[in-house]
Amino acid sequence: MLEDRESRRWVSHVSLWEIAIKMSLGKLSTNGLSIDEIADLLQKLDFSLLPVSLEHISRLAHLDHLHGDPFDRMLIAQAQELGVPLLTNDAKIKQYPVKTIW
Repeated sequence: MLEDRESRRWVSHVSLWEIAIKMSLGKLSTNGLSIDEIADLLQKLDFSLLPVSLEHISRLAHLDHLHGDPFDRMLIAQAQELGVPLLTNDAKIKQYPVKTIW
């Protein structure tokens, strides 16, 4: 699925935000790549970067609180708003009415 260039593949700014935080805390190594370089590489690989919109925030405000991770909750809200699946193996995310792949 990730190799299918015909499918629109999104990476949320929320994921990049979380990566940047983990990098700054020393919890994630990116082999010397900066967050800007990661974003550029994703775009070169035909991933679309998805910003957070007011609609996503509004949907987040109405989500049941089954998952405590704020990043994951926003990813759920974005996927619901866009009607797209999430690539995840997180059991807590799978409790929400959102299509998941993995």
